[in-house]
Amino acid sequence: MTKEELLSLSKEELAELVEICSKNAIAMDGVWFQSVERIGAKAIIESCLSKR
Repeated sequence: MTKEELLSLSKEELAELVEICSKNAIAMDGVWFQSVERIGAKAIIESCLSKR
C-alpha cells in the first residue's frame, strides 16, 4: 500500500489491517521456528550471518 492509501483508511480499516499484519507475523514466526527445529539452530544462525 502506498502512503496515500494508508492515510485514506478509516480507523476501523486500520485496525483490521493491523490485525491481519499481526497474524501474518505470528505465522512467519511459526514457520521460522519449525525451520529451526528441523535444520537446527546452529545452521539457521550460520545461514543468517552468511547473508550479511
